[in-house]
Amino acid sequence: MPLRRNILIMSLLALALSQGCLYIAPIDEDPEPEDTPPFVNALNGVSPSMGLVNINLSLGGNQEFVISGYGDANLDQTLYHRIVIDYRTAGVAANPVYSIVPKRIEPNARDRITYSFPACTAAISYPTAIADGKQIELYLVIADAPFMHASQLFSAMNFQQPFETETGRSAVWVQWTLQFIGSCPESP
Repeated sequence: MPLRRNILIMSLLALALSQGCLYIAPIDEDPEPEDTPPFVNALNGVSPSMGLVNINLSLGGNQEFVISGYGDANLDQTLYHRIVIDYRTAGVAANPVYSIVPKRIEPNARDRITYSFPACTAAISYPTAIADGKQIELYLVIADAPFMHASQLFSAMNFQQPFETETGRSAVWVQWTLQFIGSCPESP
């Protein structure tokens, strides 16, 4: 763009010098729109409310998490979301951070994001973490660029990786602490 602008200015200047006096109007360039990060309305766009959520394992341990109040000031921008579950607080040491594969949210499809956490099913993989009195952290992460790491398991040292984007821009998230009560029913 600068080369084309310089050629235009030089051409107009040459024409002005050969013809006498000529007014050269400034060339307006539209500034690039500011790329702002996505946002979440944490007060009334998140269910259940962020914070402590009790999950009764005796009743099957299913809990639905919903974000309906989210978006981006750049309306034509594709968003991405993923679920990150941190089992470190429940004492899991080997690959304690689990992430669900990221999903795209197209610009004209800003539907609510829903995740149903099946605690008793997850207890098969994490039996010591999903038990009476234990707590884990659940994050629903939204970014305006693809996530850098598509992996699903992360070590404690790499806890930040499921939140990183390819552009290095910050993601936003909501967080719940899941408190387990009781025990899962026995399988038939």
